[in-house]
Amino acid sequence: MNFKNLKLATKQGLGFGFILVIMAGVTVFSLIKMSVIRDKIDEVNASWLPSVVALSEISLDTSDYRMNELHHAFTY
Repeated sequence: MNFKNLKLATKQGLGFGFILVIMAGVTVFSLIKMSVIRDKIDEVNASWLPSVVALSEISLDTSDYRMNELHHAFTY
């Protein structure tokens, strides 16, 4: 059976089926990659984010200390 000898409806059906298979593959690939991204986000939230918050608090405390020190220096 030659592809040229197939009816137009059969050719269209095969083409549509091929596109559906490709779309299913892309969907599965995307779901796998989204799962990997979700795992990385969980890792960032669990390990990196608390250290960033602590660093921000240290920065704010240092700034408050400097302002209090400057205020103390000008009051005497």
